[in-house]
Amino acid sequence: MSDELDKSPIGVGDPHVPEAAWELYREAARGTPIEPGDDRLDILQALTLVVPDPQRGGAPVPAEPRRVERALTSRYIEEVRAAAETLARLPSLMDRVDDEFERASNSFSGGGVDLVEYYEDINARLARASDAAQVECLTSHPGRRAPERIMVTKERDKALLERGIGIRTLYAEVNRKDSWTRGWVEMVTTFPAEPGALVRTSDFPPIKMIIFDRTEAFLGRYLPNGELGEGSWHVRHPGVVSLLVESFNVHWRLATPWTPGVQAPSDAADGEGRNGSMPFLDNDPRLLSILWGLSSGDGRDRVASLHTMSVKTLDKHLAALKLAMGAQTLFELGYKFGRYVERHGLDD
Repeated sequence: MSDELDKSPIGVGDPHVPEAAWELYREAARGTPIEPGDDRLDILQALTLVVPDPQRGGAPVPAEPRRVERALTSRYIEEVRAAAETLARLPSLMDRVDDEFERASNSFSGGGVDLVEYYEDINARLARASDAAQVECLTSHPGRRAPERIMVTKERDKALLERGIGIRTLYAEVNRKDSWTRGWVEMVTTFPAEPGALVRTSDFPPIKMIIFDRTEAFLGRYLPNGELGEGSWHVRHPGVVSLLVESFNVHWRLATPWTPGVQAPSDAADGEGRNGSMPFLDNDPRLLSILWGLSSGDGRDRVASLHTMSVKTLDKHLAALKLAMGAQTLFELGYKFGRYVERHGLDD
C-alpha cells in the first residue's frame, strides 16, 4: 500500500483523492472487475465517487457527477451543522474548565492545612467531620449569622447532641437581639441530651471557627482588610488546632453565659455598681494607676517601682483587684479594665 493511500481520508473530510484511487476509478468506468477489500475502493466509496450497479451484480461503477456533488454537499453541510453545535457548547465547557483549573490552582495543601474554595466542598468536609466527632464541637461566630446559615447548621447540631456530643458556642453580643439566633439557642440549650450545649456571648469573640474533638478546625478565610472572603481553611495540624482551642477557651472564660429566658448578667459581674462605677477604684486612685500602668505595657517591676512598693505588695493589690472584678488571670483583669475604660470614656 502506498504512503499516499495511508494518508488519504476515509469518510467526510478533505475531498482529496490519491492518484492510485483515480486509477481504480478509471478501471471501474471501463467495467474492469474490482477485487473486494481494495483500500482504494474504500476511499472512492467514502466520497460516493462510485456506487454499486444492480445490473452488474453490485459491481462498483462511477456515480453521476451531479449525484456526487449533492451527496458530498449534503454531507458537508451536516458536518458543519454538527461543528456549529459543538462550538455553541464550547463556552459552557470552558466555564467548567476555568472553574476546575482555578479550584486546582488556588488550592493550598500542606502541613495539615487546606484552603477549601467552594461552598459545597466546605459543607462536605464539615459533614464528614461532624459525623466523625466523638466528644465535642466548639464554634465561634464574631458577627451576625444569616438565617439561612442557622437553618443549614440546625440539623447538624441536633444530630451532634443526639449522639452525646457536647457543643460550646461563642456569639457576638449583638446576636442576643436576633430572633433566629435566639431560636437556635433555645433549641440546643434545652435539648434533652447530655452533656448538651452551652452558649456564651462576648463583645470581642474570636475569629469565625468550628473545632471538632480538638483535632480539626474550620476557620473563616479572612482577607488582608479583615473582612471574610470566600472559602474556608481546614486545619488538622495538631499544634495549630491546640492554639485555636486555647484561644477559644480564653475567650470563653471572658464571655457572658446565654441562658434562654434569663436576662444577661449586669455589669456588676465585672465589679461595677448599678451606676456603672467601680467604688474600689473611685475610692483608691492608686489602684486605678496600677491598672493603667499594666494596661500600658509596663511590667510588674516597673509598676511596683513607680508606686514605691515591692513586687510582693503589688501582687497583693492585683490579687484583690482580680477578686473584686471577677477575674482569674492578669489577662482577664486587663480585659475587664479595658471594658471599664471604654464605657466611661477614660481613654479620650
